[in-house]
Amino acid sequence: MKRILFLVALIAIAPGVATGKRAPSLTPAQSAAIVDVVLVGTVVEIEKEMIEAESGPNAKDKMSYTVANVKVGDPIRGLKSETNLKIGFTPSARTGLNLAEKQEYLLFLTKHHSGNFYTLNFMSPPLAITADTKASVADVKAIGKILADPAKAMKAEKAEDKALAAVVLITKYRTYPNSPIEHTTEALPLDESQAILKSLGELDWAAKANIGGFDTMRAFYLLAVGADSGWKQPAIKPGDDTVAIMHKAFVEWLKGPGAKFQIQKYVPKK
Repeated sequence: MKRILFLVALIAIAPGVATGKRAPSLTPAQSAAIVDVVLVGTVVEIEKEMIEAESGPNAKDKMSYTVANVKVGDPIRGLKSETNLKIGFTPSARTGLNLAEKQEYLLFLTKHHSGNFYTLNFMSPPLAITADTKASVADVKAIGKILADPAKAMKAEKAEDKALAAVVLITKYRTYPNSPIEHTTEALPLDESQAILKSLGELDWAAKANIGGFDTMRAFYLLAVGADSGWKQPAIKPGDDTVAIMHKAFVEWLKGPGAKFQIQKYVPKK
């Protein structure tokens, strides 16, 4: 791959929440690393009748959804053999969660806990397919390929491909799912964790990529490395190169206590 997507955590949404303004959406690249289902599909019909469904497992309150019938054109990731899907959404000009008949979209979906339909994600609005969005589709497909076979992606011959895989996997494993279902964490195998961490250490943390709008430093923060893992926060004074100091500290930590660190990924709670 000629371009490296330096993927990281979710964009900080606290300012938007605090002011009552809409939080910034994720880019297609970020969304592809986080959501359950990604596809390119065309809205065949918007059903006239709305449906109601529980807002969460065993919830008493219900939400109303407008339903779009979508024909799957390119099942990028997360589907098995489905060719048509029902997608529930609440039309809103503020959130951008709108679908129109006959329009082709790049869609980021979560299966409703009832299992009867899919929903759009607040932070990952649909992207209408146009000549200007084809590059985003290509980037999303590259991420889908990584997540389809993480072990293979981490054995890529090119260092830039391996680095991309590492940051994509950290983003996937360490971002809490957009789901009403409660999740917990479980450790990745040590060898898999170490392969990802070593690739992260080899990256230039100061590099800023325009694709996706992310930086590698945020991937480190997603790991939630703390004192219980032998991490010692380096002293940083005004005027210091924070990124360079943190990167150096991470590499040194990885040679010592970090050699036993296992990444904790989110999984549905049983």
